[in-house]
Amino acid sequence: MYISIVILFSYSQAMAEPSVDSVITNKYESNYCRLPGTGWAMIAPTAFLPNRTGHGFHSVDRKNFIYIKETNFDQNKLIRQCSNHIIKPKHYIINGFNSYYFDREDNECFSSYAMLIIVDGERQVEVVLMEDNNNIKTMAEMRKSAFSFIIDSTYKYSAQQTLDFDLDFAGSKLQTVEVVPFERVSFESNDFDSSILEVFLRPDELVCPKSIKEYKKEKPEGLVLQNLKFTKLKIDNLTAYEFQGIQRSDFTVKYFYKLFIDGKEINYNMEAYSKTYEHILVLQKVARSFKQKHKLCN
Repeated sequence: MYISIVILFSYSQAMAEPSVDSVITNKYESNYCRLPGTGWAMIAPTAFLPNRTGHGFHSVDRKNFIYIKETNFDQNKLIRQCSNHIIKPKHYIINGFNSYYFDREDNECFSSYAMLIIVDGERQVEVVLMEDNNNIKTMAEMRKSAFSFIIDSTYKYSAQQTLDFDLDFAGSKLQTVEVVPFERVSFESNDFDSSILEVFLRPDELVCPKSIKEYKKEKPEGLVLQNLKFTKLKIDNLTAYEFQGIQRSDFTVKYFYKLFIDGKEINYNMEAYSKTYEHILVLQKVARSFKQKHKLCN
C-alpha cells in the first residue's frame, strides 16, 4: 500500500491562524536540486534519483516516489470531518508560506495518506510522497525532503521543461496536455482532427518489438493492421524501431504511428493517431526529433 504526503504551495496573502506549531526556514545550498521549468528546489532523499517524467525523485528500486506538480486546493477543506472524526492539521510556516500537516494516522480521512498543505492563494504546488513498504527510515527521509522545499514565486511554471527529453514541435502546434507521473506525457494540437502524440516511459526490462512479426504478435485481439511499414533507425544515438500503418477495429479506422526508442534506463515509446495521413507525417517528424536531457536537476 502506498502512503502519501501531499504538500501544496501557493503565492499570495497569508491566511490568519490562531497558532503556529513550528516555523521552518530553508536556505538554498549546493545539495539542493533546482527543478527545471519551475521556481522550485529541494533536497533529494538519500539514494533517490530524479524522475524521468514530471518533477521529483524515485528510489533505485522504483518503489518509493516523490512527485511534484502545480495544482489547486480548496482552502475551506483544510479542516475535514471523516465520519464522526474531525481532523485539524498542524500549522507550520515554511519560508513564509502557511503549511498544514495532516498526520498519516488519520488514514480514514485521506485514503491512507498523510498531508502537508501549504496554502496562501491561487497558485499551489503539490508534493506527493509515496512510500511502498512502510519503512520508517525511508519515510523520514522523504518527509525531510518535502520540508526542504524552496519556492521562487516569480518563476513561471513550464510543463515542457519538467520532462527529461526534448521534442521539436515546429510546424505541429502541439502542446503539452497532460503529464502522468512515472508513466506518460500527452501532446495535442487544436488544429488536428482527432490527432494526438503520447510518449510512454517504460522500464528497460520491457522489450521493444524489433520487427513486423514481433509487433503483430503483441497487437490487441480484434485489431486489424493494414499497410504496415517498419524502419530501424538511430535517434539521439539510440536504436529506434518505427511502425506505421492503418488500424481497424469494430468502431474506428485511423492511421497510427509508433516509435520505440531503446534507452539505457527507460524505453521511450511514442504513439500517434490521426484520421488524416498528413498529420501522421507531422507527428512522425516531431517524434524523430527526440533528444534526451542529461541534466534533470540544475
